[in-house]
Amino acid sequence: MNLNPLVLPGCAVAILASVWGMERISDRTEPPGPIHIAYWEKWTGFERDAMQAVVDDFNKSQNRIHVDLVATSDVGNKTMFAVSAGCPPDVAGLWGDNVAHYADDRAVIPLDDFCRQYGITAADYIPCYWKLVNYDGHTWALPSTPSSSALHYNTALLRKLGFDPDRPPKTIEELTRMSDAMTFKKNGHLEKAGFMPSQPGNWNWGWGYLFGGKLWDGEDKITTDTPENIRASRTASAMSPRPRTRSSPDRSFLSWRGSGPTISSTNTRLISSLASRLSPIPPIAPTWPAAPS
Repeated sequence: MNLNPLVLPGCAVAILASVWGMERISDRTEPPGPIHIAYWEKWTGFERDAMQAVVDDFNKSQNRIHVDLVATSDVGNKTMFAVSAGCPPDVAGLWGDNVAHYADDRAVIPLDDFCRQYGITAADYIPCYWKLVNYDGHTWALPSTPSSSALHYNTALLRKLGFDPDRPPKTIEELTRMSDAMTFKKNGHLEKAGFMPSQPGNWNWGWGYLFGGKLWDGEDKITTDTPENIRASRTASAMSPRPRTRSSPDRSFLSWRGSGPTISSTNTRLISSLASRLSPIPPIAPTWPAAPS
């Protein structure tokens, strides 16, 4: 059973001009000057700062439109509440799994005419991301921050423990052996985790695919209880470290310099416009390559 990097179609999307009929609960006559666009975004911390830099660049590039960025938690529910109240944002950075929900609830309008007007087609995107924002024959959103996952491994520690540093794990069995060897405990505390299958947590739904399973049959039946998915769930559970850790797993996981998990399922964002704004960007050390697909 091969262990390949998992492409995540559950990426973030930006849903544009979203209220059906564009109803408003109050008179919103625009004052003189540039048009103001309310943009709600889920990102916080350094990711919010990166998006703010992108917005600032756009605002400085012209004087006709001004985007007002608001970082907010639980953006999926809050945006739906705002739509229901008749006062939604003009642009909202939601999640991939919001697309069909918003379309079915008539909370968004199709973007087909806008895409034709501005020449936006499937050829502009990686197919899986374009498919994500198309539902029931219409385009409802545009991808903004798609991502993929890869298995990074610590070659220096592999060599120290007697493994071939140039041969990453290719099966779950090999991954388990290496992870066990790389897990260090002291006085009942977990000092270093070999592999933490639940981190960062945004692709746990995809474990079944690594074992030949699927979430549904492609038509009308949920298939989460198939033998493949059950085996995947049990394997991931068995690989999870049990002892208490001295520090937050998230904090350790986010370290790019080897102080955290020794084999990591790291989430690599494919955001050229944002990545250029993350300064300084911690480089992935040469001792932490990604396992080839």
